[in-house]
Amino acid sequence: MIVVDASVVVKLLTEEHGSDLAIDRISREPERTAPDWLQVEIASALAKKVRYAGLPTDQAQQSLAAIPAVMPDIVPSTPLLSHAMELSIALRHALYDCLYLALAIREDCAVLTADIKFFEAAGRSEYHHRVELLA
Repeated sequence: MIVVDASVVVKLLTEEHGSDLAIDRISREPERTAPDWLQVEIASALAKKVRYAGLPTDQAQQSLAAIPAVMPDIVPSTPLLSHAMELSIALRHALYDCLYLALAIREDCAVLTADIKFFEAAGRSEYHHRVELLA
């Protein structure tokens, strides 16, 4: 089991730097999970790609619709909020990323991320073994 954050899932849904790495890594991990916040982050990233990077709107909509196929195990974020807030304060990092970490701790697994700032924040903590950088 692995928790997959939005930075990786966006690479699976759109062609960008690191997409091949993401596809390879995810193909070796059949059990994947994420908090439902993932969908909001992906929708935001896709909207930015439409506005600033020329991604066609219909492709963004298709990518958004494909999330359940890529990430069939989405769990509610609300039960993770208290722990994520504690982690956010302790790590001095965004609560949104800490939702993924809280889920990884609960599931006794790691988070796969392409977010170097998140990876480094967790890497300076006791949770360093809970975050894997897509590289």
